[in-house]
Amino acid sequence: MKHTEQNILPYTQEQLFDFIADVERYVEFVPWWVAAKVYHKGDVVHVEQAFNFGSWLQYRFSSQAVLERPVRVHIMSRDGPFLHLDIQWDFQPLPDSGCRIVLSTEFHLRSGMLQKLFDSLFPHATWRLLEAFETRAHQLYGTPFGDSV
Repeated sequence: MKHTEQNILPYTQEQLFDFIADVERYVEFVPWWVAAKVYHKGDVVHVEQAFNFGSWLQYRFSSQAVLERPVRVHIMSRDGPFLHLDIQWDFQPLPDSGCRIVLSTEFHLRSGMLQKLFDSLFPHATWRLLEAFETRAHQLYGTPFGDSV
């Protein structure tokens, strides 16, 4: 299943790229993420991470993130529960100010039963993920009105 969400935020392309590329900090603000450890840094980042949904389901998996500063973060995995996981963040600066952030997510799970369950939750989960990052951007860089949070 594939889903895309987008929004315009009052921050620079570089600001948005920098905090989204900082995968190890996800556990501080992303729902479901419970662990993230970077094993290799550079233009391609290798990460071991874990997420859970409630107390009944937790998965560990490895992923790699291709960093194309400041325009894109592309995260991929074929490990753990995923036959295919593809998360892409695109950052498009706007002529007046701010930046359009586009989050595209696609995944296929190894378990057909879990795939059916997650298919129904997926659009909301993608929206919730973008919302968590927007909230974090406001915490890091201030509100759209210039107030510090």
